[in-house]
Formats: sequence, structure tokens, C-alpha cells
Amino acid sequence: MESIIGSMLSRYLGTYIKGFTKDKFKNWSLRDLEFKEEIVQELVGIPPNFQVKKALCNEIYTKIPWSQLGSQPITLSADTIYVELEEPETLIPVGRTLAKQTMKKKEGQGY
Repeated sequence: MESIIGSMLSRYLGTYIKGFTKDKFKNWSLRDLEFKEEIVQELVGIPPNFQVKKALCNEIYTKIPWSQLGSQPITLSADTIYVELEEPETLIPVGRTLAKQTMKKKEGQGY
């Protein structure tokens, strides 16, 4: 059963975790994971003038409600997430940067 869950996790978590394979899933948890920097940058909403250099997680635990699989969700809980950011050489006020990005998106969509 653990290998089936590992295969399912591989399909979903492979998008977020570098080098993820179902073999990393042991004892119903995942250990020593490295997230893809660009995904963390976008998901966490880190200002665009900072760059994610590294994103690590010690462990992700799974909780599977075996007797209620159809009605209860499978949950994943993370233990200690470490994100290393690179500071830009010159700081640009975030408001201006976000405003420029919003304008570019609107121009690209024909607003």
C-alpha cells in the first residue's frame, strides 16, 4: 500500500519537489526534501525583487484516514521549512515593482 501512495505522491509532488521519486516515501513520510525555487517564489508570494536561492523541508508526514477514505481527506503536514533568499543589490520599493508587473499583465491580455 505504501508504494501505491508513493506513486500517487510522485505524480503530485514532483511538480514542487526537486528529484522526487516514490522511493523517497518511507514509513509514511518524506524526508530531506528540496523544493523548486521558482514554485516557492510564486506560491509563498515572495516579492519579485528577492530571489529564492534554496527551499528545504526536513519532513512531510502523511495522515490517511483508512476507514473513511471516501469522506475524509488525506493530509500532509510539513515539519520545518527553510527558505534562503538572495537580497538584490539595490532595493526597489515593492509597490512600484508590483505595479509594473500588473501593468505588463494587463497589456499582455489586451485590457
